[in-house]
Parts: sequence; structure tokens; C-alpha cells
Amino acid sequence: MQVVKQPNPEQDPKLKMASMEIKAILEKYDVAGFAILHLPGHLENVIKISPSFSCVGLNEVNQLQIHPPLVDPTDEKPAKKKIADTVNMLFNLKTQAMKFGMILNMAEQTVRKHFNLVPPPGNPRPGSNGTGKIK
Repeated sequence: MQVVKQPNPEQDPKLKMASMEIKAILEKYDVAGFAILHLPGHLENVIKISPSFSCVGLNEVNQLQIHPPLVDPTDEKPAKKKIADTVNMLFNLKTQAMKFGMILNMAEQTVRKHFNLVPPPGNPRPGSNGTGKIK
């Protein structure tokens, strides 16, 4: 038995709708966030780091765009606060993503061990789906 991810360039309509709803919620409440949605053979990612309190965003190809806040010469506090809020947002999202990554890694290893699945030898390639075979 193999664990195989079928490459499917087509987006799953259910995931697409769910990601659109998540994006709308993030926009509606002016919050930052990320979500990773999965169905067998399909994966959809949502990330928003550009709420009104942030001075960063992602363009169409997920490149970071920095938008320095306008500085009022009579009061620099709002600009400094926006920069601090941006750094705080990025730090906290990164920290949670890393925690979730560790939890998912432990879960994957536990399931592999339980079902006697072994990962392929060596480090996984970028984009590898972690195919494994039963011992």
C-alpha cells in the first residue's frame, strides 16, 4: 500500500468556496490570519497579513510588500505603533504556524508508525508528498 497524493492542478470547488468565505471573514473583521484547507488530492491556502493596522501585504505572487506608514512630523507615535503592531502580528502568526507544524509532524509520524508506513529515505524534496510504503 502506498500513500499517494494525486497531482491535480484543478481547484476543488468546495475548497475554493471555503477559502473565499475565510478571506471575506478576515476582510470583514479587519484581521490577519492564515488557513490551510485540505481534501484528498487538493490543498488550498489562505493568508492575509494586510489588515488596516499592518504596514505589509502580499502581492498576487505572494511576494512581501512593505508600505511604510506615513509619519506625521508633529506626532510619530501612530507610525511607530503601526510598525510595532505589524512586527507583533508577524511574530505571533509565525509562532502559531510553527507550533501547528510541530503538532502536524508528530501526528503524521504517529499515524505512519501506527500503520507501519515508512517515509522514503533521505530528506523530502521540496513539494514532496511524503509517499511511504508499508513495511
